[in-house]
Amino acid sequence: MNEIQKARTINLPSGKSFTWTNTGLDIPADATLDDLESIGAVLASVESGRQWAAGDWYLALDKHNGQTALETAERFGYTKQGIKDLAWVCKAFPRSSREDRVPFTHHKMLAAYPDIANELLELAATHQPKPPMSCAKLNKEIEKRLGLEGEQEPKRQAGGSKVDRALDSLVDDLPKATGNKVRKQAEKVKELMQEAYSDEVRKEADRIYKEKHADRIEAGEKARKEAKEAKENYERMAVRVDAVLTEEEFRTIRMCLHPDRAPEDRREQFAKAFALFNKMADRIPRGDWAA
Repeated sequence: MNEIQKARTINLPSGKSFTWTNTGLDIPADATLDDLESIGAVLASVESGRQWAAGDWYLALDKHNGQTALETAERFGYTKQGIKDLAWVCKAFPRSSREDRVPFTHHKMLAAYPDIANELLELAATHQPKPPMSCAKLNKEIEKRLGLEGEQEPKRQAGGSKVDRALDSLVDDLPKATGNKVRKQAEKVKELMQEAYSDEVRKEADRIYKEKHADRIEAGEKARKEAKEAKENYERMAVRVDAVLTEEEFRTIRMCLHPDRAPEDRREQFAKAFALFNKMADRIPRGDWAA
């Protein structure tokens, strides 16, 4: 570990040199554009080698103890998805099939297309005027081979959600047309998930409301039930009375029950009967009396 942490001095074709440590890069003050390009080539080569090495390391670690491999990788600063991606590319390209003239990123773009990978790696390595071929040009070559040229990229909102950003990071290294198809399918899945989520939210909100206002809901249900029963009783009463009495007959009986007409010892009973007839008179529609 101490050997790795030591500063490394790298000599440039121009005769100048730069120092690279674990915490930064010392670039010569008089560095030219050609010097900076040379530095970039060195760093790209080192980064590519680091990615191959990390992927091979994780495959060996996973084979040795798969249960703790991810936890170990995370201790050294790798994300779960990041280290898995590196290992996936390493597995897709065994040591003998890796093109050292082409960066790891180019291999990652071709890992899902073994039938055209070797051809395009060679094309990228020999690209002119300056090899290797850029990722954008390699992407176009992949689309040509797959017959996906002309696919339009779906519109995306600026910023986007965490899901959108995660999806972008996953498809960035895929050919553009392939990435667009993945995004379209993902949008459909996301819409279905949003619908399901909204439905669950509505159900949960309804449950919480019912739980919070159970007494009020119960009282309302009881009131509606009582109102329904009162209406049914009224309708039954109306049918029984107006089916057998005319309005004049009804009024005659009611007047006979007036308390003033009652014997002294029956006045209370007459008063109750008279009040009952008055209540019935108020509830029976005028047009419903028998002829």
